[in-house]
Amino acid sequence: MPESHTVAKGETLVTIAHTHGFRDWAPIWNDSANRALRDKRRNPMTLVEGDVVSIPDKKVLSARCETNKKHRFVVKALVAQFKFNLNDDDGKGMVGVRYKLEVGDEVFEGQTGDEGLIEHEVPHDATEAKLSVWATSDGKETTWKLGIGQLKPITEVEGYEARLSNLGYDIGTVDGTADEKTAAGIKHFQFDQGIPTSGKMDELTRARLNEAYKGF
Repeated sequence: MPESHTVAKGETLVTIAHTHGFRDWAPIWNDSANRALRDKRRNPMTLVEGDVVSIPDKKVLSARCETNKKHRFVVKALVAQFKFNLNDDDGKGMVGVRYKLEVGDEVFEGQTGDEGLIEHEVPHDATEAKLSVWATSDGKETTWKLGIGQLKPITEVEGYEARLSNLGYDIGTVDGTADEKTAAGIKHFQFDQGIPTSGKMDELTRARLNEAYKGF
């Protein structure tokens, strides 16, 4: 029978799927019982502590096999998708930049793709990553420590604070408190976007921030 799962701090739909024995998070997210949650959160990887997710029954797969022979069945591992866009000071994607991404024991190296995209499948239970890039001609290394699955929805104060901070705007501490420092960071972002500098996260500002953050 279907059951309910109350989201704990730091959980995403990937970790919830693993907890309930699913090999893919999509059947849970797309279940009709989660329509209201989809409308509210939009992004399955930015759930909020206390959200309730309906866990549907698993579908049983069957296969016909010839007797007296060995058969091999391959089950794909449950993974999370890591996406990161490397932008310059003007907000333009930096293409062809060398990088190294370290997630636990996994190490990925390469060059940024279109719009500065870095994208890899990482373990479902990964919570942190280290990203190093060499974006300058002098070969200087720049390193960030990144949290995986810890971004709140853009409708939450902590969510838009984190996005502004990640984009390089000084909003003070990402703590979910919309104070004067947060307002100053919003004004700076609004000025760069050429929209009214109210210092408030109105619908237009949220839409521009969502676009600047590549839909997340």
